[in-house]
Amino acid sequence: MLASAGIALAPDAFQMVLDAERLPKVSGSKPHVEELAAKAQHNLTCEQKVEGHLAKLDRDTNDRERMRLWASLVKAARREEVWDVCMAACRFCLLYDDGRWRNKCEQMYEGSPVEGNQGDRELAARGLSLQGDRELLRLLAEVHFITAEATILKLRSEGVELNGSPVPPVVRGAGSPEADPQWTVYRDWIQNMSAYATANFLRGAELGAELQEEWLVANAAVYLWNYNSHVLATGGQRALMPTFCRLVELLRHTGHAGEVVLLVLLCDSVAQGLIQPWCVPPGETSQASQPQTGRAKKGGGKGTERSASTQAFPLEAAAVQDIKKALELARMAPDCKWSDLVAELYVWTQLAHFAHQSSDHDLIMTCTQNALQLEQAAIHSTKVTVCSLYSVRAVQEMLSSDACLRGLSMLHQCCGHPVRYVAALGALQSSIRLAEQATSWPLCGSAARHYWNACLPLLASPQYRQQLRRPLELILRALAHTYPQPAKI
Repeated sequence: MLASAGIALAPDAFQMVLDAERLPKVSGSKPHVEELAAKAQHNLTCEQKVEGHLAKLDRDTNDRERMRLWASLVKAARREEVWDVCMAACRFCLLYDDGRWRNKCEQMYEGSPVEGNQGDRELAARGLSLQGDRELLRLLAEVHFITAEATILKLRSEGVELNGSPVPPVVRGAGSPEADPQWTVYRDWIQNMSAYATANFLRGAELGAELQEEWLVANAAVYLWNYNSHVLATGGQRALMPTFCRLVELLRHTGHAGEVVLLVLLCDSVAQGLIQPWCVPPGETSQASQPQTGRAKKGGGKGTERSASTQAFPLEAAAVQDIKKALELARMAPDCKWSDLVAELYVWTQLAHFAHQSSDHDLIMTCTQNALQLEQAAIHSTKVTVCSLYSVRAVQEMLSSDACLRGLSMLHQCCGHPVRYVAALGALQSSIRLAEQATSWPLCGSAARHYWNACLPLLASPQYRQQLRRPLELILRALAHTYPQPAKI
């Protein structure tokens, strides 16, 4: 019945486009490359039938009404989970997203002024027309989202996630399928589907921004964050930078609809993508737990704990611009109000590291102050929260890292001022204390080394040696407590 409705709307093309979604079955559990290529080519050939459909319609056709009918068919097919009809109807519906409808209130006042009752009637009619255009643009945004979701389901039917790569079938005695032109056809088809899904989410967000409806932009951001969670979990922030940069830009333009954590997570991901090539030591990869947003389905278990190192690595000259862009995003965070204290601590810790990499000491002091004042509240929150993303130990490690970065920044800025110098040593002591609580030998050893190096200029004075005795004893105890014990045989 749904398919019949589509055929009635486009008798010349709907069946052919529908056939694009009804892919030919492949033989066996492990299809051959030739069959995969044929399936991709079949889909591409059938989809081309949608082109030129609007040009074949009569000039007196009511395009607004036809677009509403297509959108109704899309929603009905989605509700019934008839995905082939849904996807085919989406392609026809989105033909109308060609700029024919605009959302500009000033249109009401364009043209020659008309006086009297006639002018009032014309203005009212123009206002109603614009309201109708807003409704159509909102419908198009929703259809873009549905198109993206249907495309992702199609990808998953091929065993691939969004922005994932297909695995070529292994044939004994055959060479690498990567060099096979037929495999290239199938692989490119899969990659283009990922690009198509992403483009539809972004286009829906852009329409939301045009309408100044922040909930549409926020929905697109939630979709893209959650569907790319596997990419984020494997350190693929750099690959998602163009997408997330665009989302941040749109959210800044319209507002975040209360999704503060989502906005900061996006900013954090973009910042990580910007600095990834410059701040990761050779031979190592940066792994961070990526929490799902509140609208996602939550699974059991805790996120992977993250240990932050205070070691700085030399930056190449080409990294300067990327670091500056990352810090611009970092400065958005102070205006946010937080509902999750541990997420807030995580973000301030990340931003402090970005600031440390570019020697932005004012930002280091701001970020670490905001982080360290959360110590008691964040630890308490972790203890009482049933499904916390971080353990108490992970929270203590983040706090230790923040204190160490703060101490180093204070040492850099003290310029020999005694009171500031002592305060900097106090911050390093706090870092060691927190590292001991977390039983983290790397963080404890790193902070202790910085403390000792800072003490060296003071050791020539008997008075300072006496003052440093007690802190150094506590540091030695912390080092002994956190040093890895040899395994018992």
